[in-house]
Amino acid sequence: MNYKMKKILYLIITFISFMFISEVEASGLSTSISGTKTIYAGNQFTITLNATGGTNIMGITAKLNYDTSKLQFVSAAGKNGFTPTVAANVVVDNTVGKSGTFSFVSLTFKATSTFTVGQTTTISISNVNGSDGEKDIPGTGSSINISVVTPKSGDNNLSNLMINGNNIAGFSASKTSYSMIVDNSVTAINLSAFASHSKATISGTGTKTLKVYNNNFNVTVRAENGTSKTYTINIIRKDEKGRTVPMATNNNLKKLVIEGFDITFDPKILVYELNVDNNISNLNINAEAEDDKANLKINNIDELKVNLNMITIEVKAENGDIKTYTIKVNRSAEGPVTTLDEILDIIPKTTSKVINVIIDDENTNLTDAILKELKINNINVIVNKYDNNNKMIYSWNIISKNINNIDNINTYITFDPNKRTKIDELTNYAEGVYLNFLHDGALPKDTKITIYVGDKYKDNSVLKLYYYNEKDNNMELISDEVTVKSGYVELNLNHSSDYFLSKAVINDSNNSLPWVIVVFEGLIIAASLIYIYIRKI
Repeated sequence: MNYKMKKILYLIITFISFMFISEVEASGLSTSISGTKTIYAGNQFTITLNATGGTNIMGITAKLNYDTSKLQFVSAAGKNGFTPTVAANVVVDNTVGKSGTFSFVSLTFKATSTFTVGQTTTISISNVNGSDGEKDIPGTGSSINISVVTPKSGDNNLSNLMINGNNIAGFSASKTSYSMIVDNSVTAINLSAFASHSKATISGTGTKTLKVYNNNFNVTVRAENGTSKTYTINIIRKDEKGRTVPMATNNNLKKLVIEGFDITFDPKILVYELNVDNNISNLNINAEAEDDKANLKINNIDELKVNLNMITIEVKAENGDIKTYTIKVNRSAEGPVTTLDEILDIIPKTTSKVINVIIDDENTNLTDAILKELKINNINVIVNKYDNNNKMIYSWNIISKNINNIDNINTYITFDPNKRTKIDELTNYAEGVYLNFLHDGALPKDTKITIYVGDKYKDNSVLKLYYYNEKDNNMELISDEVTVKSGYVELNLNHSSDYFLSKAVINDSNNSLPWVIVVFEGLIIAASLIYIYIRKI
């Protein structure tokens, strides 16, 4: 064989080899079916179609074979980018070629009523062809056998439950909670149980150590299909005194209210402080324990003494533990501050010897009833009048022991009296402070009147106090040493009407002239008598 013939033979062998190899590669596409192989009657299930050995596979077609009397096709879902169309054939397409081993579709079926326990059916694909977009690639078919099996039991009931070999009282498979009381001498029990189904398993049984009071044990039954049910058994072991529950230890207060006063109560806070006026002699305390079994006792709740009072609230728990809450009540020793409308309620309650009254409305009368109670209880009263800036305008200080034969005192004072014209004439229009007392008449001895004059006179100024005697129409000097202190003057009066405070010296002209005449006439008579006596000599 010459060289030319050898070359031609080589080319022919190479071409045949290439064709053979290409055919082998093209027939390398194979399929398989994966998924569940056992189902329960009437169940729905899914299988997956897989391919292997192909290169750049972009489409696959195959004939779908199954027994329609036993299976009903439900749906299809593409895998790895393949889009499925399923009828008598399975057709899938992809825009991207796949190589190697991959899944291309999943198929869901439902078992019909004729597909019963113990039967098997086959799902298969045949006439498989792949495509790489240019040529077809034949492939092998595949199948999967599906069998209907008996469902696993879901029975997770107990048929019996026993303690120390004895049936537990009142047992029922549907009742999952039990309770049993044993004596203190019983320190352990043996718990046994029996399942209704032979393939069910039980856990939680055996010997159990008992502590005093509650002991909870769980017995769990797990059915063949995995579902479970738990039975709870509470074994109550008595204590040495025969009690089935421990004594309560709660000794907290739930509520603490002091009527008329705001306190921020907290069960964890044991000490509270409260300041009350002198006229508060009793407190209304409402306290409540958190536990109904606790006892509560309030101590030192009787009449409050002046200064510090220690009121205690003892909360005794059922087990005897005591928690003590303390209220420190400081009753003021200073006189209470009240109004004329409320003073009669205050007088019998206060321990102070002085009551302060603030005039805040039109009521300015110390009535006969008020004066009598002040006298009986030996309590002095200070009546104060303030302006809108909380500055005291005037004040009355009345001593109770000097209240005699006076049935009413009107404490109202004005500074522009009705008789101002006459006073101006008598004082020659001197500068001063006019005082007009609405009360006209006697006052208790040593009644002290404090008047604000700071807007007219400086501190340490010395003023004169004049009384306007309307009957004689003159100004009578009561005191010429009234000193201004801190803007106020103090006047000790036993009588009230119209007064005038001034630095001016005011002459009592109506009274001084008669005295001059009398003196002058006396001098004339004396001179006459002397003259007669001398003549006789």
